[in-house]
Amino acid sequence: MRDAAALFLFVGGFLASVLTEFLCGRGSERCEIDWSPLYGSEAVYYGGHCGRGDKDAGLGDPGLSVSSLFLVIPLVYWAPQSVYTPPVSAFLGVASFLFHAANTEASATLDFIGLNLLAPALLADFVGRRTPKTAAAGFLVLLAATVAVRVGVEDDFPRTQDVFNTYTYVTQSIMAAILLVLFWRSDLVAAWLPAAIIVGGCVSLIVANNSSQFWGCINTQLAEPHFWGHFLVAVGATLYCRALRGAPEETPMRGRYKRV
Repeated sequence: MRDAAALFLFVGGFLASVLTEFLCGRGSERCEIDWSPLYGSEAVYYGGHCGRGDKDAGLGDPGLSVSSLFLVIPLVYWAPQSVYTPPVSAFLGVASFLFHAANTEASATLDFIGLNLLAPALLADFVGRRTPKTAAAGFLVLLAATVAVRVGVEDDFPRTQDVFNTYTYVTQSIMAAILLVLFWRSDLVAAWLPAAIIVGGCVSLIVANNSSQFWGCINTQLAEPHFWGHFLVAVGATLYCRALRGAPEETPMRGRYKRV
């Protein structure tokens, strides 16, 4: 049932992304939504790829906004074996939706926090299979550090953005390296494919963020690496939670893990 539900949601999410962009227009010019009740009358709005930087900008960049919700799908596999990844991925999906629909300081903050918590959540779920207290402590430390960096750094663009980007690239790279080492030492073969897909999604997002050609308004957001980054990271996170749910418990033995 979970597999069928996940597949249905991925197919439905893809169709919803295509149809929403078609019906609303690339910049949501045919779908107006007033975001001021959520962000307040004093909020400043920034433009997206095609979306306007206005309080009534609708869904901003519709294809990117709706595709962000792919990241909610790992909730289908929320279980004792995957406590952190599903809710964090869902938080990131909602935050990314809000960010692409209406780019404000608040939505950008939520998006940054969610983005930087995904790798710690993946790591916490893996480590938590053996040492749940260590996993919880590590996750809480990274949560506090991420919030402190995003909220505590004085707003001074573009220097501020450089600080945020450096924090993201450094911490996520370290988390990814630790996870890959743990995968290798544990013989959890089922985790390798999800890991590769997540890495592919992250590469797509990095390409999208660092290529000026993808910051303009192109014919369709389906052609943007950012769209496929959402999709691939969501698929990888979903398969990861699925793999953990079906994996046997493991205990340490001679530097590796023994299945029990």
